[in-house]
Amino acid sequence: MKLCHKCGYEFKGLGQPGPKQECEQCTTDLHSCLNCEFYEPGRANSCRADSDLVRDKERFNYCEEFKFLNGRRKTEPPQKTDARSEMDKLFRKPNP
Repeated sequence: MKLCHKCGYEFKGLGQPGPKQECEQCTTDLHSCLNCEFYEPGRANSCRADSDLVRDKERFNYCEEFKFLNGRRKTEPPQKTDARSEMDKLFRKPNP
């Protein structure tokens, strides 16, 4: 199912939404990075595709690489680790 990233309403149109098409329920732009399969924070331009820079990820854009995400995006943030504690674990001396 193709779901609006903001409210979860299902996009029932055929194919991909147009650049200025809005969600029928909350009027959020559908053709935006936050609804795209290639959107990935932490990557260059927050995108796995080789696309042009899009500054506002929540607003409509004219990206030719856009592919509507099927289902919901995992919302778990990446795990942050403390580099010092990881090094200590790695080089810890065994207890006698």
